[in-house]
Amino acid sequence: MTIDDWDAHDALIEEIVIDVLNRTVSVRGSSYVGPEAPARKRFTLLFADVNTVTTAVDMVELTANTFAGHLNHAKLAHGPGTSHLYLVEGHMSVTSLSAPRFM
Repeated sequence: MTIDDWDAHDALIEEIVIDVLNRTVSVRGSSYVGPEAPARKRFTLLFADVNTVTTAVDMVELTANTFAGHLNHAKLAHGPGTSHLYLVEGHMSVTSLSAPRFM
């Protein structure tokens, strides 16, 4: 899976890890590979060389929407810059010196 072909819509988020000392943010979960995919596949999205991270997440709403998915859509940076994850009820933005990548 690459940044360009990731279908973030209806992805589930299992864990967000902010590693202050290493300046990384990782988002682990599962998402559909495409609109016709029968099941979600696991992913880890890694942001390195992070300058800032901002989150506003409604955990109650995310839990209630686990059946459908947590992400409405994402706009990921293709180089240095800010990436945005738009959640069912919330938002996460990560500004880093490099593009996010899948592990």
